[in-house]
Amino acid sequence: MNPNATSAVDGGGASVRQTQTAGLPDGLFASALEAVSEGSLITNAERRIIYANRAITEITGYSADEMMGKNCALLQGPETDAVTIQLMRDSFESGETFRGEILNYRKDGSPFWNSLTVTPIADASGTTTHFVSVQRDISPLIELQEQLRFQATHDPVTGLPNRTALAAHLAEALARGSRAGTALAVGMIDLDDFKRINDTYGHPVGDAVLREFAQRTRACIRSVDVVGRIGGDEFLAVFEGLDATQPLDDLRAVIDRLHEAHSQPISLDGGVELSMPLSMGVALAPAHGTTGVELFRIADEALYSVKSRKGTRSEWWEVAADA
Repeated sequence: MNPNATSAVDGGGASVRQTQTAGLPDGLFASALEAVSEGSLITNAERRIIYANRAITEITGYSADEMMGKNCALLQGPETDAVTIQLMRDSFESGETFRGEILNYRKDGSPFWNSLTVTPIADASGTTTHFVSVQRDISPLIELQEQLRFQATHDPVTGLPNRTALAAHLAEALARGSRAGTALAVGMIDLDDFKRINDTYGHPVGDAVLREFAQRTRACIRSVDVVGRIGGDEFLAVFEGLDATQPLDDLRAVIDRLHEAHSQPISLDGGVELSMPLSMGVALAPAHGTTGVELFRIADEALYSVKSRKGTRSEWWEVAADA
């Protein structure tokens, strides 16, 4: 075996034997490790680093000298997944190769997603003497995947959850309410006269109004509440964790904040100021229904009712009549 290749994995124990290196010119195996674009680490049986190639420095910011003798845990940080770490340890103990993705941290503290393969190397007796890892920074791929997931579940104009995401959230919220014995409200919200804004000022101004609505609403609802865009100028809010005996008492406090947040005109470029009156129909669970489909329908009927009395009503919102 090439002596240079052997020394690269000499951690004070048995050297790694790879018959593939037989006959290679001196230093070629070590040079090959330095040339590959993937990061490579070799540790001894105690998982102390005894070799780090140039790519590892480029990925992590640590020099080879800084890594020597350290455990690979120096790349872990506050958001590194504990389950993945345990899976790695289990693989090490069983002598199996680990393959997975893990959030690691560079020397400067910045996180990166690492595609990692760790292979144990055993001596002739079957005892693991070293571990060889191959690492690749896949942060751009993970970021792209996150962007695609976000785009699939969020409205592109406002950044709010879309109908699909709202339906999934509502199903989970109903299940939580059932377990906890709490009530839930679904509010179908419509921006009154929004078509007039689009027709008068154009769709870019209309989009700005939608974004302002989203920003103000998110700022005034509770942390457990969620608002999303159904489409056009229609939005849906889910208010959970309400008192089961008097849900409207809890709900009114939130609705009052909504009214206050949207009572101020919206100031746009060019000195344009627009008012943003709202209408909302409310359905309660479990009083009006126990499924998302039922609550969507009943809240929409209540919205239609309150909008039909827009010129004479005393309140901008209405709870559906008892089912």
